[in-house]
Amino acid sequence: MKGLEKITARIEADARRDAEAVLETARAEAEQVRAAGDAAAKERYEALMREGKQAAADRLARLSRAAEMEEKKALLSCRQLLVEEAFERAAGRIKTLPHDAYVRHLATQALRASVTGKEEILLNEADKNVCGQEVLELANRLLAEAGKKAELTLSEETGRFSGGIVLKEGSVFASCTNEVLMDQARESLSAAVAAGLFQ
Repeated sequence: MKGLEKITARIEADARRDAEAVLETARAEAEQVRAAGDAAAKERYEALMREGKQAAADRLARLSRAAEMEEKKALLSCRQLLVEEAFERAAGRIKTLPHDAYVRHLATQALRASVTGKEEILLNEADKNVCGQEVLELANRLLAEAGKKAELTLSEETGRFSGGIVLKEGSVFASCTNEVLMDQARESLSAAVAAGLFQ
């Protein structure tokens, strides 16, 4: 039996040694797999971080450009409002001219707009009642001084405009109302007004 025990003991020892070798190989392979997994995970992590940083930088750049555009739009809108306010104030000043200056303003508009010198002057109701006859007389005098026919008449009709005049002859109208004059001034002077306001 002793021989059998020795053989059994040797078989067990060999089996243990083989098992230990297999385990050692398995441990080494597992370590290699773990190391490769760690390296792959680290590489993937770094790639994701680079992509994330790039995406964040791109988004920040887009948002910055959008913010700059919005700022420029807001500034332009503000400037347009201020230019419009300047024209509104100018229109308001016309309405508050002293009586003689306002009469001269209306008569001068008639002089500039008259083609034949025989048109009717159409005023709004308030201006017609307050200074209609004075405007007519001064406009005819200015036309005569300019060497033009001076036969303007005051229309029986009144217009629905804030101030200024309309010259009418038959179906032909020449509008020199405050609204029309302001619109024309806006077209020709907006850039100059803006330049003066925002040097």
